Amino acid sequence: LESTIRMPNNNNGESAQKLHYYQGLHDVAGAILHQLDYDAERGTKILQQLAQSHWRDAMRENFGNLTWILNQLFLPLVEKVDRNVHAQLQAAQVEMSNLVLPWMITWMTHDLFDADTAGRLVDACLVSHPLLSMYLSVALLTQRRIQREILQMDANDPASIFVFLKQLPKHIVSDTTPPHRNSMKVRVQDLLDD
Repeated sequence: LESTIRMPNNNNGESAQKLHYYQGLHDVAGAILHQLDYDAERGTKILQQLAQSHWRDAMRENFGNLTWILNQLFLPLVEKVDRNVHAQLQAAQVEMSNLVLPWMITWMTHDLFDADTAGRLVDACLVSHPLLSMYLSVALLTQRRIQREILQMDANDPASIFVFLKQLPKHIVSDTTPPHRNSMKVRVQDLLDD
């Protein structure tokens, strides 16, 4: 994978930008290649472009820029969408950047085992702003059924809340999955609509 996304040299024969592999990159790359019926040539071009655009900050030496963005924007966005969920997360003092960063850098594909669902998320992220995965994370946390679960949890037990939240991407399902009243399953289109 590293050789696939290696960028061409600039005029001085030096690499235009030093890229760093990160854990989870292979999950997104695999979903992209699956969507392309494993056409390596097209996949390589897409991965190289994404390395310079959507994944630029994630592929730096460390995640400092992304962590800073999450610390500045994530909870204020949650508060705008749902004040109660925000208050519960604040009361529990859950470190959201550690939770949401893996979702952002893998476009949530790390926790998805259905190729159609992962492909749908990848398609949406490909054609959107690089921060769409953060907006999808906000939408996931504030889905009505998930919101109810978060609000019923004990804010004095941040570890339980963190474990619950960490599992949320596994509840994302294909748009063709029929809705269930008492299920926490969330269709991709519902996330995109929010």
